[in-house]
Parts: sequence; C-alpha cells; structure tokens
Amino acid sequence: MNLEKMSEDAAKKKRKYLDSGGGKSNNRRKWAAINRRPKRGAPGMLLTCETGRERKCQREGIDILNHYLTTPDVATPSDHDSKEEGGEKTTALSLEEELKLLKSKKGSSESSSFGVYETSCRGTVFVLCTLSNCNLIPNIQTEYMLSKKNNTTSEVSKSESPTLSDDDGNDDGNDDCDESNKKIKSETVGSETVKTDDAPSTSLTSTEPENNDATTPLIQETPPWDPISTVRTIMSDIDNDSNKAAPRSRFVTRMIPMQATFFASPEELELTCSEVLKKFVAKTAKTFGIVFKRRNCSNLNRNLVIKIVGESMRKQFPDCTVDLDKPDATILVETCGTLCGMSVIEKFKDCRKFNLMGADTSAGSSQNGE
Repeated sequence: MNLEKMSEDAAKKKRKYLDSGGGKSNNRRKWAAINRRPKRGAPGMLLTCETGRERKCQREGIDILNHYLTTPDVATPSDHDSKEEGGEKTTALSLEEELKLLKSKKGSSESSSFGVYETSCRGTVFVLCTLSNCNLIPNIQTEYMLSKKNNTTSEVSKSESPTLSDDDGNDDGNDDCDESNKKIKSETVGSETVKTDDAPSTSLTSTEPENNDATTPLIQETPPWDPISTVRTIMSDIDNDSNKAAPRSRFVTRMIPMQATFFASPEELELTCSEVLKKFVAKTAKTFGIVFKRRNCSNLNRNLVIKIVGESMRKQFPDCTVDLDKPDATILVETCGTLCGMSVIEKFKDCRKFNLMGADTSAGSSQNGE
C-alpha cells in the first residue's frame, strides 16, 4: 500500500511539474505559441528533404513560394550604382539602407503568406497558404462540425435572456429622463438641425452621402493561389535556367502541390473528394488513376482511400475508366500524421513526381555521357 501511495504521489508531482511549464513541455508550448498551426482546408505544398534538414527546407521552401507569389517588377536602386536623370546623378544606397534591406529580406520568411503545419514526420514539411479567401473549394461540414455549431448556438440562445422592465423601481429615473428630453427639442429642416433656446446651439453637418461613383476606382479581386501552376513554373525555370533572381532549391528535393487539405478521416476524405473532383476533373477526361502515400497515419489506409475515391469518381464520371500508365487525370492523396492533402493533376508522368533535382541530375548525366 505504501508503494502504491508513493507512486501516486510521484505521478501527481510530475503532472504538476509538467502542467506548470517545467521540462520539455515548456519548450513545446513556446514553440507552439511561435509557430501556430494554420487552419485546414487551404491549398498547400508538401516539401520533402533529407532527414535532419527540415528547418532549412522550411526556410528555403517559403522563400521560393514567396518569390513566385509576388515577383517584383521594379528594379531596386541597388541594382546600379549611379544614373543620370536630367543631368543629375543619383547615388547608390548607403550602408544603413543596405543593412535594412538585407534584414527585411531575411525576415521575409517569417512574415510570409504561408504557414507551416507541424506534422512530426521526418523529411517532410507541410506548408499551407494563409491568404484571405485562398480556399479553392467550399468548406466541408461534417456531422461533428454541424453538431458542434448547433450546441454553440443553443448555448448562446440560453445565455441571452430577455430584458424585463421594472415598473416599480424605475419610475423616478424615467421621469427624470423625460424631463431632460423635453428640455432639448430639435427640429430637423433638410440636412441642418435647429435647436431651441433651452439647449446650447451646435452646428451639425449634413449626413447625405456624396456621389463619388465616378471618382472611386474599381477594386479587382486577385485570383486564389494555384499550387499546381506555381510548381510547374518553378520546374520550367529550373529546366530552362531562367529567372535567375528566384532562390534556388538546395535542400528542397520535391514540391508536391495540394489543392485542398483536411483532417485524415474517411468522412472528411469523402466530402473533400466530391468537391475536388467536381471542380478540377475535366469533363473530357476518359481515364483516371489514384496515387496514395501515407506517412505516420493510422486513420487511412490504401484500400480505404482507393475505395472512397473510386466510388466518388464512378458517381460523378461514370464513363471514366482506370488507367495506371498514362491517365488523363491523376488523383493524388498525401497524408502526414493527421493532415491529408488532395489534388487532381493532368499528365502526372511528365512532372517527374515534382522532383526539383531532376533537371540538375539530367544535365549532369548528359555531360558525363559526352
């Protein structure tokens, strides 16, 4: 009995120590506060690298995505030392200005439009887009989400009780308010207000809206970020050795685009699959294939994913047949822990499995052969 009590006391002390922020949990909480997980549903990019190079891969991948998200077209003053404009020379940047520019470039990865979703999988980094209105498909609603919303709305309705009027205790206060309102009388004439002698006179401006339709410019909404087109442009720039201003991939080996992300469960897979196939599978597609990769996930397996995706394809596209060699549409499903990504890719065999090192290796092999 004494040994059991001692073990219970030791377990309680250890729990209190961990809850108070001691040991490794303190570092985990600090890391979770700094790198908060972005919400699921947004498009993202799955980066692969060598084990132990995840931090460098994360930094490098975010820099590449930020460059291809917004590429500056205006040349900076540091590109040239001096110019002559109207007979006057413009000098280059000073040392302090160059240091500020370098610091801003260094912190661009931290304050970027992409967030890292921690998956605790070695050799992988999952980056999600955090821009407003970046979701490519509508938000899915599972039974658990709907029940949770109903519970919250019921609790809010119960907490909000109707206000009761106290006729007995508030008679004096209402009389005072009525007397004060009688003293201040206003007569509205057009857009100006004329006050009586009881109240101090104040001039009020007109509240009519002005017609500025001709002067207000039209705001053009930017299209949402497309991960597949971004990866294709990155690979074409690497193959053609163009866009030398873009950062190169030293630690990132593959960039796998994900058009939608969700929780790794059969229910959310079924709902997300129907929306993704409805939007991204072309009507002219006659064949399809399924590519599935699982990393540290026990909620989904290969047979279950193939069954759910195949049934959804047969419902929406009954004329499509399975072709694993060269399908018209390849449905890519990637799982990392509790996060799952999905995308529909055309001509998947021509993408080299989105390997960024393929161009460099092919160039090196051709030189060796010569």
